[in-house]
Amino acid sequence: MKQVLLFLYLLFTSTLTAQQFDNSWILGYCGCGNNPPIPNDNFGVYKGVFDNSQLDLIDLGNIAANFAESNTSISDSSGNLLFYCNGERVYNKNHQTMDNGAGLVTNGTGYGYVQSQSSIIIPKPGESKLYYLLHWEKGYLSNGNVVAKKIFLNIVDMNENNGSGKVTLKRYLILEDTLVLGQLNAVKHANGRDWWVIMPEWNTNKYYRILVSDLDSMVVDKVAFDHPIENGLGQSTFSPDGKTFVLANDVYTDQPSHIDIFDFDRCSGLLSNQRSGTYDSIGFGAYVAISPDSRYLYLSHLQFMLQYDLTASDIFSTEKLVAKHNNKVSANSPSYFGVGQVGSDGRLYFASINGAYHMHIMNYPNRSADSCGFIQDGIPLQFQNHTIPTLPHYRLGPVDGSPCDTLGFDNHPLCHWRWEQERLNQPLEVTFTDLTTYEPTYWLWDFGDGSTSTERHPFHTYDSAGVYTVCLVVGNANSSDTLCRVLPLGEVSSSEAVEAQQRRVSVTPNPFTDHLTVFTPETERDLRFQLFTVLGSVVLDQAILGGVVRVETGDLAAGVYFWRVLKGGRVLRSEMIVR
Repeated sequence: MKQVLLFLYLLFTSTLTAQQFDNSWILGYCGCGNNPPIPNDNFGVYKGVFDNSQLDLIDLGNIAANFAESNTSISDSSGNLLFYCNGERVYNKNHQTMDNGAGLVTNGTGYGYVQSQSSIIIPKPGESKLYYLLHWEKGYLSNGNVVAKKIFLNIVDMNENNGSGKVTLKRYLILEDTLVLGQLNAVKHANGRDWWVIMPEWNTNKYYRILVSDLDSMVVDKVAFDHPIENGLGQSTFSPDGKTFVLANDVYTDQPSHIDIFDFDRCSGLLSNQRSGTYDSIGFGAYVAISPDSRYLYLSHLQFMLQYDLTASDIFSTEKLVAKHNNKVSANSPSYFGVGQVGSDGRLYFASINGAYHMHIMNYPNRSADSCGFIQDGIPLQFQNHTIPTLPHYRLGPVDGSPCDTLGFDNHPLCHWRWEQERLNQPLEVTFTDLTTYEPTYWLWDFGDGSTSTERHPFHTYDSAGVYTVCLVVGNANSSDTLCRVLPLGEVSSSEAVEAQQRRVSVTPNPFTDHLTVFTPETERDLRFQLFTVLGSVVLDQAILGGVVRVETGDLAAGVYFWRVLKGGRVLRSEMIVR
């Protein structure tokens, strides 16, 4: 089996990059709900970094960046933080205001906009160092209601200031109307390059579809829902496959929340098949997230977490209770269920309303409510936080074969998976979760003990303790991709442990052509990869993240080379390789 996997890997290695634009999150809270803001000794900021199995939180302390609710960020294609935004200003990777990054709005508090989904970042189509930052600016109706009045586009150029970036175009007006507060979201166009942005009009049956490409070809068009939408405090979301769009609105505290579910056409940007429902509970905001496999919709509504099956003919009849709030209090307020976001590790994360000292986590959102692994207050924090970044699904390819599939892009699966032992007292029972992107249609697992599986998310029990090399091959009609990892299970000998550590640092393929794939332990930091000739001349030297990293090798001459992986200047492993 291992020879077959190696053959498939060498023959069909994917040509796509990881595009880990959502790898780094920034979390924090400034306590600025009061007017004027009151200094908050418990304010701080975390940087969250995804490895291949979890979200690691790095305490940045009380830095200059401030957050109320608005929050968006972006990393480079390898997962390194580039910049982030609180709805009022842009911060660079060094957590300082970016060059020309202040003054995004004319009516800010100086502490960040007090509304989620008021800004979002997308890569500029066809560019590698330019990014679009879209944000709205609020206004007021005659009855005092707060609405979004204008949507602006900004361009961030990461070629500037030695990679720290600069806002080179600011407050480019693309839309002015009476729009819903928040709920700014984006999804990839069916061509796999451009983007759709959907923004509802306030309390009407209209919405805007905005095609984001080059500035001179941007399309802003107002079209109609099947039925009017009652807007309030809430969240919108696209399913990871881009086929479903959901709006949740908590209109008034004495009225039920409204949920509207639509089919979405990534080619035309049109919504259809509107299904509307309500949830009768007093709340302060209605928030939604969808499982990575696009099947389950989750509604977090103050004291309740609910699940709906989007594949059912009557979606609202499938409502199941995931959790009821436990009334645990931190920061002088309950850590109620707030805004949600899917992580690149396949888990769902939910912030707490009112800036509590916890976040909530769902480990298996692809499962039914009774086994989805929701843990309220599952992530303890040292600082208050009630925000999570607004992020689109970056790893969404074209709709192959559609009328809009005109740019020559294809979905080449990019293999990614995680593993864990759900029952700590059963170390030989392993749950595998596939995280592959770009439309895989088949899965082949080799568990390293002679057993295999074609399930997407298998469960496997090993007969004995040991070190096992587990490989997953994924593919579709275009290509296949393989990812292998080393699993030390149960009590292993010291020699097996050393062997396992060595095997966790590797580089493939050998021989190589235009790229190498570097495998290191997911939790490692401060790593460098180097490639040098037999005479000792370094031809490639770059910082890498722990986990699986694709390294482009360019047009190197054929010959013998050596690679090495270093941590803090210490060589973890070095071997010969041939081009």
